[in-house]
Amino acid sequence: MANGKLIRRVFGAACLIGAVVMLIMGETKPTGDSSQAGFVIYWLVCFVLAGLALAAAILDLGAVRREARTAQRDLLHTALLDIEAEKQRRGKALEKPGKDSLQD
Repeated sequence: MANGKLIRRVFGAACLIGAVVMLIMGETKPTGDSSQAGFVIYWLVCFVLAGLALAAAILDLGAVRREARTAQRDLLHTALLDIEAEKQRRGKALEKPGKDSLQD
């Protein structure tokens, strides 16, 4: 499970870094020598990278919510089992003195 999380986050970070680098390079690069098709393709790739970063973030959000829901469910189950065990332990402790007092 941790391997999938690492892959999602590294992929999202790489896409985001790529988009930011392209944004900086596109803003600082002189535009006099580039064609219009090159300009459109350049910015299209930049937007696709930003979109992939966003998609990776949304997928990671879903995975984190799913993991949190599972952990919460497991914690609740464990707590209920502990409460039931404590109830049974206290019930047995109350039964023993009652039986001894009737025999006296």
